[in-house]
Amino acid sequence: NLNRMNLAFSGLCVSRLRDLNGRSTEQYFRENEMLIKNLVLIWQDKKTLSRTDIEAYLEHQAKKSHTLANRDLRMIKALFNHGKQRGLSDNPAEFIRFYPVKKEQKYIPPDADIQKVLNVVTDRQRIYLLAIIHTLARVNEINKLLWEDVYEDYLVLRTRKAKNSNITERKIPINNVLREALKLLPKKSEYVFCYLATGKPYHYRSKLLR
Repeated sequence: NLNRMNLAFSGLCVSRLRDLNGRSTEQYFRENEMLIKNLVLIWQDKKTLSRTDIEAYLEHQAKKSHTLANRDLRMIKALFNHGKQRGLSDNPAEFIRFYPVKKEQKYIPPDADIQKVLNVVTDRQRIYLLAIIHTLARVNEINKLLWEDVYEDYLVLRTRKAKNSNITERKIPINNVLREALKLLPKKSEYVFCYLATGKPYHYRSKLLR
């Protein structure tokens, strides 16, 4: 499909994905790759791209969700900024404004509700939730936890403060509850929490955390 588009946009897409590969998180690379493939299908017959083209795409996405439209706009801006910095293109998305999003107050469950969940989940799910509860870590940090980073008295968690920022490490003390729970997990992979069939780390446990 890239060959059917104008060469400037084709080269921009290839350059952007090449730059992201190995420099960004796997999830962020995958999100950009999926977006670019979608844009290629939509814009494949266009010789040039304008702000109007981008806004038409975003309006379509905004009908589904303003959050979704804003996510795509951030990646589109980054795509064209990448090209602008390298002399591959200008940035027709530069002055497009983000859609308003109403921020809802996050639900913080009381201890009683947390205990109810812990009483009904499987043993593996319970240990996973205990790791989140007793470290106050981000879900992605727990998903990427390695056995080599589990020590007697602490864990080493790694995260990025932004999608393209450097990885930072922090030590989190382990209490007796979490220490004993982790001892019950079989070491099927280098990752503490992984899919048993593949050994790959959890991607996201949205259904479990609802």
